[in-house]
Amino acid sequence: LTLFGEEKKLVSARLKSTYGNKLSDEEIKKLTTLRYSGWGRLSKEFLTEIMGMDNANGEVCNIITRLYETNQNLMHLLSSEYTYLAEIRNYNDTRNDVNKTFDYPTLVASLYCSPAVKRGIWQSLTIAKEIHKVMGHEPSKIFIEVAREEGEKKRTQSRKYFLINLYKKCKGEVRDWVKELENKSDADLRSQKLYLYYTQMGRCMYSGDEISIDELFTSNVYDRDHIYPQSLVKDDSFDNLVLTKKSINSNTKKHFYPIPESLRTEKTKALWERLKQMGLISSEKYKRLTRVEEFSNDELAGFINRQLVETRQSSKAVAELLQQVFPKAKLVYSKAGNVSSFRHKFEFTKVRELNDHHHAEDAYLNIVVGNVFDTKFTNKPYEFIKEKTPYNLNRMYEYDVVRGKTVAWKTSDMSTIATVRNTMAKNRMLFTRYALEETGSFFKQKALKKGSGQVPLKVGDERLTIENYGGYNSESSAYYILVKHKVKNKEVRSIEFVSVRLAKEIEGKKLSLQEYCEKNLKLQEPIVLMPKIRRYTLFKINGFPMHLTGRTGNQILFAPAVQLCVDNECKEHLKKVVKFNERNNKSPKKDSVIGEYDKISHEINMKVYDTLLSKHKNNVYSLRPGAQIKTLEKGRDAFETLSLEKQCLAIYQILGLFKCFSGTVDLTLINGKGRTGTITKNKNLDIRENPRIINQSPTGMFIHEIDLFAL
Repeated sequence: LTLFGEEKKLVSARLKSTYGNKLSDEEIKKLTTLRYSGWGRLSKEFLTEIMGMDNANGEVCNIITRLYETNQNLMHLLSSEYTYLAEIRNYNDTRNDVNKTFDYPTLVASLYCSPAVKRGIWQSLTIAKEIHKVMGHEPSKIFIEVAREEGEKKRTQSRKYFLINLYKKCKGEVRDWVKELENKSDADLRSQKLYLYYTQMGRCMYSGDEISIDELFTSNVYDRDHIYPQSLVKDDSFDNLVLTKKSINSNTKKHFYPIPESLRTEKTKALWERLKQMGLISSEKYKRLTRVEEFSNDELAGFINRQLVETRQSSKAVAELLQQVFPKAKLVYSKAGNVSSFRHKFEFTKVRELNDHHHAEDAYLNIVVGNVFDTKFTNKPYEFIKEKTPYNLNRMYEYDVVRGKTVAWKTSDMSTIATVRNTMAKNRMLFTRYALEETGSFFKQKALKKGSGQVPLKVGDERLTIENYGGYNSESSAYYILVKHKVKNKEVRSIEFVSVRLAKEIEGKKLSLQEYCEKNLKLQEPIVLMPKIRRYTLFKINGFPMHLTGRTGNQILFAPAVQLCVDNECKEHLKKVVKFNERNNKSPKKDSVIGEYDKISHEINMKVYDTLLSKHKNNVYSLRPGAQIKTLEKGRDAFETLSLEKQCLAIYQILGLFKCFSGTVDLTLINGKGRTGTITKNKNLDIRENPRIINQSPTGMFIHEIDLFAL
């Protein structure tokens, strides 16, 4: 069926010739209507040769038989209720040498993923290995961050127009919902309460009574409630949220599920049915509202298991490699959603656009949060539920979490959160980039007219002249070299590029670097001082750290390698500014308006501007090539007169001057240039700038500086 696809006649003929003595014509006809595409990831050995035991009754059989004879899925069979996972590990260990040579070809090269993903995996392994070396022993636990579930996708359609389109289909309404919504902005509907109000046609979901929109944001009148209690499952999706009277939520609904019978009246059921028919609530939400059965032990264990396991193949590939490298370590999956909730609960602001420190912060918080979940539930949620041990996911950090001698969370006497806050307040994270050699296209594929281009056209083995036939432009760089040579009898040291086109010839010794410098670069008396400088190598020029990112003409492109640090007040405000810019970029006309909900003011914008100006003027950034100190100083008055919206756009652009990437920013709002901020240096080095290369180990704990004029 997979091979023949839509060709029903071929499928039918094949089935008749192969299974004609076993299948009737009617059965063959039905089989031809089935559709399958692609191939499964599971091998015959996995499905038929791995024999596992049911820990409850001691029954032993293979995976495919268990899947056929029970209603359990594969992830359930790989849980602690069965021994399949242990048998799989034993099977793999007998065929894999856990003491493999620690190198890229042995561990990573054969993985079925893109080169970019392989680089990330390899960098993770080298960092883990170096930490092992520094600590002097294997880790007892390794925490692997798990991305959000695939279903957690950001909306692509504005809430406003989504609701308007639904209400337009609704006929015979006394209230003009469409007109009412048209008077609301997208910013207004970013409020969850207001959005829920319109998805419920302005009625309380548990009583069916009308909600007063004037009292909607009065804290003691109306509540957002989770249908599935937060104490049992972390689900903040709209499928699990309703707007209800605070009195009903506090006194009747509470944390109960299913919804108490006193709230499932004819009136509320009719409301739920109507909202579902209109498309204002999903089928899943309707099912949760109308369900009358309590959660089974399997469902409760499943909620916990969702916090402890991972299903993505990419994460599992990394986990298997880490297990091979550190066989004694316990691997613990930590959900990104749990870390996000932890950040929100304890007010740890995250601003990706500020710096790269959020990666290190998330890594640390994944250990903190992951260890709490691992200690609380271990890796046996089904046994945890059967023991009737109480738990509340919404209040995990309000009580001590202790198992035996392991203390994962303390609420008093040197509380854990105090330690976490102290660690999160530090700005001493190490920052490294993976230096790499480029591969890929040789140059831009479109040939230029005669007299133009860098690389001559080729017919057979013969090269045509650029003067007569033109050539290719923008030859790609594989890596760079440091060369000492002469220009007008004066000694010069320069950073030159080695093209992707010729890198293989040099590696294969068909062409020497000396010949390349003489014949291709036309250098006089060249001496190669450093034979390979990879992209993203760390330089320090005139005291400012930068990563080499590319070249343009005779200029070398760099990106800053200094992370911007600001106080919490500035950080929290930058978060709001970034959110506004993201919303404005999604707006078709780029004309989003700042409302009271955004909590952005001229006064705080001015404080942020002055902070960024001070950082640029009085910090290491003052050594940055292409620093915009004068532009920021002169532009302050212009910034002060801008509208709130324009100020936010300007701050976002100024923030780009501090980012560790090579790109331009637009400072026209403060009377600066429209494309500025790119760091370029002449390929010829200047001894007065004390140029150095800083070689870093994967973690950045070990460095080696090279004075480029001391070679």
